[in-house]
Amino acid sequence: DFSGLFSDTVSVVASTLAAPAPGSAPTPMQTAPYVRSLYSDHFAPYTTFYAGNWYQKTQSQELVLAEGDTALLLTEFDYLGWEINNNVPMDMSSMSYLHIDVWTPADAVLTLLPISQGLADNAPGQALTLVGNEWNTFDLLLDEFPTDFKKFIQMKFSDATATTFVIDNVYFWGYVTALQQPADTLTPIKVIEDGQVVIIREGVKYDVTGRAIK
Repeated sequence: DFSGLFSDTVSVVASTLAAPAPGSAPTPMQTAPYVRSLYSDHFAPYTTFYAGNWYQKTQSQELVLAEGDTALLLTEFDYLGWEINNNVPMDMSSMSYLHIDVWTPADAVLTLLPISQGLADNAPGQALTLVGNEWNTFDLLLDEFPTDFKKFIQMKFSDATATTFVIDNVYFWGYVTALQQPADTLTPIKVIEDGQVVIIREGVKYDVTGRAIK
């Protein structure tokens, strides 16, 4: 202490990832207004999650990739369940995609399933085919899951062919109106009609607020 009368020794437990190791995950292309994030340095968390008490042996801890850049390191993987929002159902049905970045040392498969309240125990997830020693980026269409996204409560990672994974940028995203979609997918045309700004995209007219004009 300041008077020099007391000292102590503290043991710090740390872990490293043997080579090869990942660099930073790809920077998300989406912007915050259209994202509901579970885990990412790029977006504020939309809600909370924690590893459920499902007798999983997977070890999960934060891994520092660079200054201000962290990801989740999963080791001894058998499966992993996240309980979202304290298992209180959340409505994610206005979103379109589930994004995730995954790194693993060698080629592998990892299965992902968002779980909704009442979903059957044997409901199938999506098997993600991963190329080893590089970041694999996925934008998974929500319609392709058996999940009722009006009652989203959990996330399950399972059926893997490896025991070490790094995951980052886990978030839902989508656009509420056509005008919010990126210009490289739907190019708009801006015109003036009756003194008002009208935006035409794929034959549909919208006002400046994004509402379709009949």
